[in-house]
Amino acid sequence: MSNSLIRIYVTAGGDEIEPEDREWCIGVSDDCARTACGDATDDLCEYEQKETKRGGVTCKKCLKTIKALKKYKF
Repeated sequence: MSNSLIRIYVTAGGDEIEPEDREWCIGVSDDCARTACGDATDDLCEYEQKETKRGGVTCKKCLKTIKALKKYKF
């Protein structure tokens, strides 16, 4: 299973994210319409997407969510 990572450049509201603040978030839906930290990736925003076999997430909010979910056995 691979991780679908997303780095947002411009939000849906039109706000540009500064290069030093851009982080790799993990997509949580099949079409990656939303990240684990709650950012939406629709047609109005600009973002980069990549697939990794493992790791690569740099967003602190996404990492916190991932760690919380790992406590549970599904």
